[in-house]
Amino acid sequence: TAAAVFILDAFVDLFITICIILNTLFMALDQPGQSEKMTRILTTGNYVFTSIFTAEAILKIIAMTPVKFLKDGWNVFDLFIVTFSLVELGLANIKGLSVLRSFRLLRVFKLAKSWQTLNRLMSIIGKSIGALGNLTLVLVIIIFIFAVMGMQLFGQRYADKFGKDMPRWTFFDFFHAFMIVFRVLCGEWIESMWVCLECAGWPCIPFFLFTFVIGNLVVLNLFLALLLASFGSNVLREREKEDDENKIGEAIDRIQRCFRFVIRYILGLFRRKKSRQKMISIENNIDEIVSYNRVC
Repeated sequence: TAAAVFILDAFVDLFITICIILNTLFMALDQPGQSEKMTRILTTGNYVFTSIFTAEAILKIIAMTPVKFLKDGWNVFDLFIVTFSLVELGLANIKGLSVLRSFRLLRVFKLAKSWQTLNRLMSIIGKSIGALGNLTLVLVIIIFIFAVMGMQLFGQRYADKFGKDMPRWTFFDFFHAFMIVFRVLCGEWIESMWVCLECAGWPCIPFFLFTFVIGNLVVLNLFLALLLASFGSNVLREREKEDDENKIGEAIDRIQRCFRFVIRYILGLFRRKKSRQKMISIENNIDEIVSYNRVC
């Protein structure tokens, strides 16, 4: 059908990709306290981009039929974003629903649909979520163990030293102990250890060092090792399927071929003009020679 020929064309994918990039820039420009002119520009841009993405989804449903359209995960993702964008536009004047604007940020991930490398990377990360979930559970258990251990060892010391004037990071209760261990795993442990030294003395040093080594240098690095193992798998070396070919690359290649054709055509015109001028010059010279011979 005409809708399929139009919406599935490579140039349409390139146009949608450009719209996604421009829409991302428009969302980055949105900020509190901006001028009314900027607000009108960004609002108009949001209406325009939402209309374009809605028209794209509708035309694809018409071209591919709803059943085939919903079989593709990226199409379902597009439909989800378009639906929330339309709901956000309909409820724009209702206070307290500005959180729906956050769903517009998901449009950035539409780039993965046409950017094959990003698509592959996201699929690899998605396939690693299961193993990362197990590793996350191990990390939570380790944080729990060290938080309880620190609370048992130093909790009473904090109460005796500071009383009601507790510092921000303490082992006085489980919540703060859990957060302080998580902070140690993030690498911010010097300040917390110094406060612990003030009330508990030297035993804080081996505790913090042991927590940092086990939690940061071992468990957290397992996340990187697991992701690197996934990236080093055969997934990156698999050949793309024909129905997943990069239409953006096809559109850019067609533009480059058109540009080269135009350049060759223009150069050909210049060459023909130059050769024509040369032929005219030769003919004029011949005429001059013939005229001279007749005179002589």
